[in-house]
This record gives sequence, C-alpha cells and structure tokens, in this order.
Amino acid sequence: MLGTISIFGGLREAQIAASPAREYYAKNEPENFSAKWWGEGAALSGAIDWRAEKLSRVFGTWAGTEYGTATSAISPLFGYVDRWYNNVGKTYRNFKAGDYNGATTTAIKTLPLGSELVDYTNIASEVLTEEKLFIDKPNRKSDKGYDPVRGYSTGGIVKGKDDVPYTKENPANRVNKYTGQPYSENLDVTEQLTKLGLNK
Repeated sequence: MLGTISIFGGLREAQIAASPAREYYAKNEPENFSAKWWGEGAALSGAIDWRAEKLSRVFGTWAGTEYGTATSAISPLFGYVDRWYNNVGKTYRNFKAGDYNGATTTAIKTLPLGSELVDYTNIASEVLTEEKLFIDKPNRKSDKGYDPVRGYSTGGIVKGKDDVPYTKENPANRVNKYTGQPYSENLDVTEQLTKLGLNK
C-alpha cells in the first residue's frame, strides 16, 4: 500500500496542473518528493485515517499553515456555509465602496460552482484579452494613508510645524565629528575620485 503513494503523488500533481487556482499553486506547490508531497499523496491514497487528516487540517488552520478556516476543515458543508457567509459580506462591502466588478465577482462566487466559473472565465479572458474579467480589488481604506482602490494620494505642500529633530536647513554645512571639517568642503567629486584612483 505504501508503494502506491508515489502513484497518488503523481495524481496529485495532475490535479494541481488542472486546477484553476494557478496563482495559489505558483506559491504553494509542493516540491517533488518533499515531505509535503508525500503527505498529500498519502492523504489522497487513503493511507492516512480520515480522522487524523481532518484533525491535522484543523490544527493547520489554527497555525496558519493551511488554507481556509478550522470549521471548513471539519466538513465540506461547513466550508460551503463559511464561504457563502464571507462572500455575502464581501459583496455588501464592495457595493458600499462602489466596486461593482468586485461585487459581481463575489456574488458569483457565492453560488455553487461560482468560484470555478470565475476562475475559468478569467483564464479564458486572459487568453483572449490579456486581462481578467472578474477582479475583486481590496476596498478597505488603510490607516497608513494608502487607499487600495485609488492608490497613494498625490503629494502637495506639507502643512504644520517644521520640527524634525537633529536636522539642519542645509545638511552640507554639518561638521564631520571625526575630521572637524564641514561636509561641504568634500563636495569636489573629481578630487575624491582622483585620490581613490578611480578618475582617469
């Protein structure tokens, strides 16, 4: 039975090759004959008891090494309910932010086989038009001044007090504490390159 794990490892590779989740597997595909590769092959072959596999997935989601939530690892039904609940919330937030393409994408993903429909449609759209048709951009505003939908703000004059510590108006006038000379005396780049033998 253990000898067939390599066959099931090959079948797992065929699953990965046919999967529409290309972006996920580009980052997470197990290296051939690694521990993860053998583990996935053993799980697919049935050599691992299903209770142990479910328990390892629950612990993996808690540890952050598995995809999804702990409840979705327990049963496929919980996974569908969890995905439906999350996508309904995302659809509402997308509509509220004015991201109608994202709202359409998450609404379709709520339906049975909706994720597969979105993935395969995006693959076909990339082949035909070189861009995805269904895109769900993040639309939450960051507290760091970056808006994921609109990008960084466009600059302007900074208003407020100029109280940056340990700075001078002209940094070239600062004095080098080792030589006692201002840095502005060393501005002749040609002379410095000649001293180093780099100017010919």
